This record gives sequence, structure tokens and C-alpha cells, in this order.
Amino acid sequence: MPAQLQEDSVVPFFNSAPGIGSGPGTQIPIDSGVFIPEFLDSALDPNLGQTYVHRSANYIKVDDVVFVSIDILMSSFGSLSQLDRLSIGGLPFVVAPGVYSQAYSGFGEGLTASTRESIAGRFIPGTTLLEVNRWSSATGTESINLNFISANGHIQFSGAYFV
Repeated sequence: MPAQLQEDSVVPFFNSAPGIGSGPGTQIPIDSGVFIPEFLDSALDPNLGQTYVHRSANYIKVDDVVFVSIDILMSSFGSLSQLDRLSIGGLPFVVAPGVYSQAYSGFGEGLTASTRESIAGRFIPGTTLLEVNRWSSATGTESINLNFISANGHIQFSGAYFV
């Protein structure tokens, strides 16, 4: 029968390497759950009239690493500033100070990306934000403004960060 993880469960960690853990039976805490992601501009206000057809996200936290999966489908930007940098807010835990981690898009629709561009994100230390960027073979890494996504844009991210 396959192993199943339950919320607030612990997994025994068996490691005989000297100086790592405290030997057989050391417990590593595991937590999992859902959270509600949201598109944000520089005001970081989730109440500017933005509406969604669908948004879901889940996480698994293993010790001090959080793995997230995010799926957002817009229906309206409300009064978000289209010229502001695009961020995704609502991460379940604050990102560790001084540690930059990445997230990657596995799907995007209704975006102005060309075939030679990739969408990526950077977890911002000391916040609960994922900053969205794009990489182009012609120009390198660039910020993405909200006008990069159409009002019915759909984007999915997955990544991991330290807390």
C-alpha cells in the first residue's frame, strides 16, 4: 500500500552521517494545505476589484522549505494599474530574509509572451509575494507589467522557497 501524507504529520529521518540530525528517529515536520493566490500591483491591495474565474493553490512544507503550486485564471483586473509590476500575493508563509528562490510557469494562456520567452517568478524575501518575470533570448530577464496578461489570462506556477 502506498504511503500517504496527512496534514501535520511527521516523517522519520534516517541518516547515519555524522553531524546531520540526531540519528535514526529524528522527526522532520511536514505541513500541507491550500491558500488563495491573487494578482497584485505595487499598491499590494487585493481589494481593487480584480476578479477571477478560477484561482487555487496548494503547498507542502517540509521543515523550512515550502513547495507551492499556483493556478490563476483572471476575468477582470478591476482598478489594478496595468503599468505596474505583476506580483502574485497570498503565499502561505513569509519568505526567508536574504534568500531568493525561483518559481517556474508550466502553463500560460492569454499572455503577450513570444515563442522565445519563458515566464518565471522570484519569491521576494521577507514577504508573501512571488514577483513575475520573463526571460527572452534577445533581452534576458525583464520585469512583467500587468498589461502582459490579458483580462482573461491564465497562468500556472510551481516552485519552492525557504522560510
